[in-house]
Order: sequence, then structure tokens, then C-alpha cells
Amino acid sequence: TCAAVDDVTAWCMLAFVVAVGRAQGLGPGLVTAALSGVYVLLMFFTVKPLLRRLGAVRGTDRGRSSGTLAVVLLLTLASAAATEFIGIHALFGAFLMGALMPKDPSFVRPITDRVEDLTVTLKPSSAVLLLSYDAPTPTQSQRVLAAVTTEFSDLVEERFGSVAAGGLSVTVFDPARPVEQVQPRPARTLAVALVLGLIVAVVVALVVALVLGVLSAGLAACGDSDEDATTTTTATQADTPSTTAAGATGDVRAFCDAAFDVDATFAAGGPEGPDPARLEAVFEKVQATAPAEISDDVDRIVELTRQAFAAGGEEEQGPPPPEVEELDGRIDDYLLANCEVAEVAVTGTEYKFEGLDEPLEVGKTAFNFTNEGGEEHELILLRFNDGVTQSLKELAQLPPEEAFTKVEAKGFAMAPPGGSDLAFVDLEPGRYGALCFFIVGSTPEALAAAEESGRELDGPPHFTQGMLAEFTVE
Repeated sequence: TCAAVDDVTAWCMLAFVVAVGRAQGLGPGLVTAALSGVYVLLMFFTVKPLLRRLGAVRGTDRGRSSGTLAVVLLLTLASAAATEFIGIHALFGAFLMGALMPKDPSFVRPITDRVEDLTVTLKPSSAVLLLSYDAPTPTQSQRVLAAVTTEFSDLVEERFGSVAAGGLSVTVFDPARPVEQVQPRPARTLAVALVLGLIVAVVVALVVALVLGVLSAGLAACGDSDEDATTTTTATQADTPSTTAAGATGDVRAFCDAAFDVDATFAAGGPEGPDPARLEAVFEKVQATAPAEISDDVDRIVELTRQAFAAGGEEEQGPPPPEVEELDGRIDDYLLANCEVAEVAVTGTEYKFEGLDEPLEVGKTAFNFTNEGGEEHELILLRFNDGVTQSLKELAQLPPEEAFTKVEAKGFAMAPPGGSDLAFVDLEPGRYGALCFFIVGSTPEALAAAEESGRELDGPPHFTQGMLAEFTVE
């Protein structure tokens, strides 16, 4: 009985713990336990009576033992399949089916004879001898056991072949009692073992599931706490509004987004200039979010830009005044230092771009454009509209009105010989192009003379000489 309880309990514990572990929760484990209970009840109250009737019918007809064996094997396999489907080991089904089989010798003997052929073929490694004897002293009992064990081992080895030394078991019964009265009752014993095993397994599974749940919740809480702490620290450094002396607040991340929107608004306007309503909206946003250390410069450059457009637009006012260039430089430096941007170095010479040979990544990007040539150069960044297959060189040969229907301006930077400028662009996936529209011969002296005389330089644009490039953003 103890061995049976031990075996069944171990298998039950293993099955339920594995079920709970695989499900990563208590619910599926309880479902497995419930289905196992239903299975046991069905076996005892439905299958066992049918097996009893089978034993009574087949026990009167030994000539049909082959059919009986087939039914027994099919029921055993079906029971094993049921427990495997429930989520516990198939061994449980076969184990319980065997415990519930009728024990009538007229039923068991024909099946045993049929199965014996299979066991002989597979060369059994163990033998069991039931021995009843009467010895007056313990010493004589030991001698009798030794002699009988040796003789029985020789007989088994002669009949079946080699038997493992540890595979021979001798059971001693009291001679005063009939052997039939002291034979164990396997059905009752195994039923008790199975019930006890299921109870212990369910309790252990519940405890294990609760422990796993507590540990998982604790680890999750620790992870959330660490993440929250990291997020809080990041928010404190980058997102917490800073206060100016006058009481104004500013959000670094929101300011970075607004500054990129300003550049995008100017780029989207093209030669005609930005849309006034959209420009005013982004101006208000960038002023409202400017941090304390940069808010004065932002307010001043916005004021000067508004004055320039009110007076007729930047194009008619000539180059930006030195104050605007100085303010713009300080704001650009702040964006590079405080915003999460990727920086791409681009060089312009007569007549080509260098630094746009490799694919770029999606996200906010600062194009640091340096003019190493002897003429004025600019970096006009365009994104091809989805579905456009022409190259930038092919688009450059089209009329400007048609070409700009196939691309979208994203950013620009302009620098005199030896100078540099920044273009801030929030890159999206796709094909991009860069080109320069300055006229060949646009030296600072030639541009100053043309402005003084009120005429424009005449000649082909730089992009016709090869100052254009394509790249992709992934």
C-alpha cells in the first residue's frame, strides 16, 4: 500500500506541477485537477460496473479469451489517451484501468495466458514466487528461503533465460491462513492510493502555483519599479518643465518637436514661403515650450522673423542680419545638446555633395552642412512621394511645377564658402534627394555685385553640374 501511494502521489505531483508550470498560472492547473476528478469518478461509477459485467460474461466462455484480451487492451489504451488529453501522464489511465479490472480467476487467467506469450518474447527481467511453508525456527526459515530461492531461480532461468539477480522476489505467507485470504486487494489499494495521490498533488500544485504567482508578481513589481524610476529620472531630466524668472515654463521634449516643426514649415513653403497661419501656430508653440535658458533667444528670433515677413518677406530683405544668424546659431547648439537627434555631416563643394552615400535611420536628424567650396551652396532635402520611380536627375529635367508634384521639401541649409549651417529634419522611411539650386558662379562677390546692380546671375544651377545626391531612410 505504501509503495502504491508513493508511486501514484509522485506521478500526480509531477503531472499537476508541469501543467501549472506550462500554463504559467493557477487557472489551467485547477482545470486539470477538475478534469482529473471527473475522470476518476467516471472510471469508478461508470466504467467499473461495465468491467464487472464484462468479467461475468467472459468468465463463462474461455474460448473467447482472444476477444476479451482485445477489449481489455482497447479500454486500457482509451483510458491512457484520456488522461494524456486531460494533461496528466498516460500512465495514469493505464494504471487506473488495471486497478479496476475484475479479479475473478476465470477472467484473469485467460488474459494472463495470452499476455504471457508477449512477456516471454520480451524476456522478463524479474520473477515472483509465492511460497507457503512451515519452519519451527527463524534459522530454518532462512535456510528454506535460500534453498527455495536458488531452486526457483534455476527453474526460471531454464524456462525463460537469464534473470537479473535482483529481480527475484519471495513472499512469505502465514501457513495457518489460506493464501486466498492474505492476497492483497489491488483494486481497493490502488483506488485509495490514487485518491490520496490526487489530493496530495492538488494541494502541492496549489501551493506551487501560489508561490509562483507571488514570485512573478514580486518580480513584475520590481521591474515596474525600476522602469518607473528610470522613466521618472528621464522625465525629470528631459520632460519636467523648467521655470523662468518671470514664471514661464518650458518642456524640453515639446520644444524640440516644435523647433523641428518650424524648420519643416519653412521647408514645405518652398520658393513661395511658408503658410502664414501654419507659421504663426508653430511660432506660438515653440515660444510656449521654450526652456528658460533659451526662451529669450527664441522670443527674439521669432519677433525678428515676424518683422521680416511683415515688411515683405525674407527674399526681399536680403541675407539675414547678423543678430538673426547669432540667435539661430545658439538655438541650433541647444537643440544638438538637449534633443535626441542623430547628426549627419554633409560637405558641399563645386559641384557635389559628400556624406550622403549610406542609408540613414528614421527619426530626428540634424544635417550639419559645411561649404568647402568657393561659391555659395545650399542643401535642399526632398522626399520622393510614394510610388515615384524616377531618379532625382530625371526629375530635375522636368519643369519645376511638375517636378515638385513628385517630391516633398523636408529641410534646407545654406552656407557661404567656409561656413556651415544646420538643417533639422524628422526623417520618415523612403527615398530622399539633395540638390543645390545656386547658379554656377555664385561667389560672394558676384552675388553682392548682382544685388547692387539689381539683376540676377545668369547660368545653369549647380544641380545640373552634378550637385545632387540620393539616399534612403530605413
